[in-house]
Amino acid sequence: MKRKILLSGSNRTLMNDFFTQMEFTFECMITSERWDDAQCHVKYFQPDLMVFCLWKETKSSLNNAARLKFVLSDKDIPVVLIGDKQDCADFKRTAPGMSQEEIYRPIPIKDIESRLVSFLDKRDRQKKIMEDAVRAAEEERAKKLAEDAMGEFVFDIPQMALPATMMPEEPKEPEEPKHILIVDDDASMLRMMKNYLSEDYQVATAISGKVALKFLETKHTDLVLLDYEMPGENGADVLSEIRNNPELKDLPVIFLTGVTDRGKIEQVLSNNIQGYLLKPINVERLSDTIVGLLE
Repeated sequence: MKRKILLSGSNRTLMNDFFTQMEFTFECMITSERWDDAQCHVKYFQPDLMVFCLWKETKSSLNNAARLKFVLSDKDIPVVLIGDKQDCADFKRTAPGMSQEEIYRPIPIKDIESRLVSFLDKRDRQKKIMEDAVRAAEEERAKKLAEDAMGEFVFDIPQMALPATMMPEEPKEPEEPKHILIVDDDASMLRMMKNYLSEDYQVATAISGKVALKFLETKHTDLVLLDYEMPGENGADVLSEIRNNPELKDLPVIFLTGVTDRGKIEQVLSNNIQGYLLKPINVERLSDTIVGLLE
């Protein structure tokens, strides 16, 4: 299915090129600079992308374009500017934060087409990652609610004796357990996770990002479980320090977060991390995630 592009601006030659040179890639529509026309086309055409083809725009046309900012943002329609550097700078000064991409002229029309396809493909991938993360968060919440409702049932299973003829296996040299550093400003969370993980791993805890970074200056760890929201240096700050240290840049990091807000999940995923887990922590999922990274 073709992506839909709504075009506006004073560069009519470029807009005509969209119809003659990109007809097999995009479904296009041109709207005027009038507020009522543009708003109506956004509503009924439902474009995947708004492209402003700029050419010595007047102050009036830039102000009219800026009025569309909240309409496009509300419908999650991205904006791309095509023009020379001065045209794009004038637009961004009039409507700061409205555009997500600028394509500077002069540039061949085929390169414009390629840039727009790449932009939309990347955006689709990001949306899918975010939707998958939100879906996983909702499923995790639903599972936790179901578990809380059912309660826990514990059964004592009698231990069966081994047959006398079964020979014991040769003892293996025990491997040194992997080391995990847990960073959280909640002391009860640190105790709970340390008690759970200490059976299989060496575990150290840090009550703040500052303490964690001090620990990493002199101690080795194989994995960091890092609270995303902490006072002072938050999880993103600590991660930045780790990634900027040549000796620690490849250290696996898993974020622990209690947020389910769509925007914040997207922000979490934009960091260079190996995974994230929602609070309250599901210990089975925690164990599976750690095993997948370390073993």
